[in-house]
Amino acid sequence: APAKPAGAPAAPAPAQSAPAPSGSGQSAEGSNPALVRAPADDRRIIYTTEISLLVKSVTEAVATLTNLATGSGGFVAGVESKEEQNLPVTVVKLRVPPARYDATIAELRRMAVEVKSEKATTQDITEEFADVQTQIASLEATHKQLLEILTQAKTVEDIIRINERANSVKLQIDRLKGRLSFLERQSDLATITAFLRPAEGWLARDYSAQRSSLRKAEANKAAAELALQRAKTPEEANAARDRLSESTLEVERLSARLKEIEAAAKRAEVELPQAPPEAASLVNPAQQLPEEYIKARVELRKAERSQDRITKELRRTDLSPEQQTELRNQLRASILEVQRLQAQVRNLTERAQQLAITLPALTPEQEAALIGDPAEPAPAPPSVWRPVRLAWEQSLTFLSTLGVGLLVLVAFFWWLILPLAIAIPFVYRFVANRRRPRVGQPPVSPPPASQPAATA
Repeated sequence: APAKPAGAPAAPAPAQSAPAPSGSGQSAEGSNPALVRAPADDRRIIYTTEISLLVKSVTEAVATLTNLATGSGGFVAGVESKEEQNLPVTVVKLRVPPARYDATIAELRRMAVEVKSEKATTQDITEEFADVQTQIASLEATHKQLLEILTQAKTVEDIIRINERANSVKLQIDRLKGRLSFLERQSDLATITAFLRPAEGWLARDYSAQRSSLRKAEANKAAAELALQRAKTPEEANAARDRLSESTLEVERLSARLKEIEAAAKRAEVELPQAPPEAASLVNPAQQLPEEYIKARVELRKAERSQDRITKELRRTDLSPEQQTELRNQLRASILEVQRLQAQVRNLTERAQQLAITLPALTPEQEAALIGDPAEPAPAPPSVWRPVRLAWEQSLTFLSTLGVGLLVLVAFFWWLILPLAIAIPFVYRFVANRRRPRVGQPPVSPPPASQPAATA
């Protein structure tokens, strides 16, 4: 049967409802009053909000939130303390009735020195809630029918089959009831998660970071002005104007943010770090870039040396597993540091090219001197006699190796010297006797030379 429209009033519940018998043409859904949709004015909505606040005192803020939740008919669902960026953060989870949701959020904003962020979401679960109720009612009707059929079963096979089917339906009913209970809990009370941060530490850190960004933006603005003055073509001038406009907007945005932080610090009675003089932030790029470039090159050389040292340490065979693990972690950090510094050097080089600024050319000797490490002496100039000296050293090495080899052979075969000394005379006499003619045998005369033919 089709469901009733959303605005239709709910039908009165009968005293007792029974499932329609099988084959009667009437469905269980049409006969159960729980299947009627909720009216339009009975909406179920889940309210969820996450809000980050800077407060004077976290302890006082937690007490205020607890009183606010209990006074509104809700409760505090949990309090958690943790650290973010080495600064404390306290997370308080509130559950309040939807009717007090807006008033609670407004009170949170009033008690804060500054609202860092706020995220609110709503989820209308009216249709889902009604659908779950419909499924539960339908399955309960089916379960009741199965129980009635089970009482009429006569064979063991029918009893087992119907009982398994009834248990399966009962499991579905329990699961849907759990879902319905969850939706009720979520919609009956709104959830507000407040992240409480002490204003003193967070404002000081934010102020320092924004002030550093402002310095960079002012330096970029000065660099864009210098590039505009040195532009030689209309294209270069247009590109410089675009960078100048972006830098100007960034400077204005950061200046406004610094004023907001100063106002919040005044409300919280927090002392911010002292800002340097204004003239210190406006640095000439022609002076600043070479200094930053030299500093980056020196830091890069230090990081590369550290990476080489750790790599050599890892090649040792007498390290324990803990030492190897620690060295590997140091090597990974060193590799990342080298990559960061290489990117910084490339960035400075590109900026200098854009601004037509000549960077200093550092030699390895100058970098070693700036590092202050005398362990890396400057390479000696090549000598004319160096190849001759190397050849002489190699020949001496070869001769010494050959002499050592002969001594090793003599030491190994010394026991053969005496037998060889005895055997050599006998061998000599034997060879001499073979060449001497035997007694009683005429010596062999050479063959006669051929006679020349007689002439006529």
